[in-house]
Amino acid sequence: AMEPGSKRPEMASSGAYPPNPYDMQQQQHYGQMYAVMDAYASQHAQYMQAYQAHAASAAAAYHQQQQQQPPPKRLKPSTNPAPPSKCLHIGALPPYCSEQELSMLFSPFGRVEKMLIMKTKPQAFVQMESEVVATTIVNHYASTPAQLRGRIIYVQYSMHKELKEE
Repeated sequence: AMEPGSKRPEMASSGAYPPNPYDMQQQQHYGQMYAVMDAYASQHAQYMQAYQAHAASAAAAYHQQQQQQPPPKRLKPSTNPAPPSKCLHIGALPPYCSEQELSMLFSPFGRVEKMLIMKTKPQAFVQMESEVVATTIVNHYASTPAQLRGRIIYVQYSMHKELKEE
């Protein structure tokens, strides 16, 4: 591409012959065409400069906005834990979790009395035979995170004291 304002190649002149009107017309035509191209090129350069300035400021504004927004909610243990209870709240379960899978995690500690797996949320409630058993489970999984299908799940006391029969 040629730089705007640089010299354009001249049309080949016919040498010894008198100037050819066709050549002169061609040259004039090329001159107009080059003028239009120059105008376009400088306008394009201005647009690009404006666009880059806008893109930079828009990106800066976006990043600033992202930093101000609170991070998206994660399925993590509650920041204000419930008091000890024989009912446990299990969070961040893998999809389509079964009662058998949950039982395998909790039955080694004691008898699982009731279990309620939420259909619409990745969580469940498990009622153990006693608060002592539940406390053992919560303390164990506080030091060794519980995992189901390679995904870490959260085990904490539930706000419920009992799971009601559905």
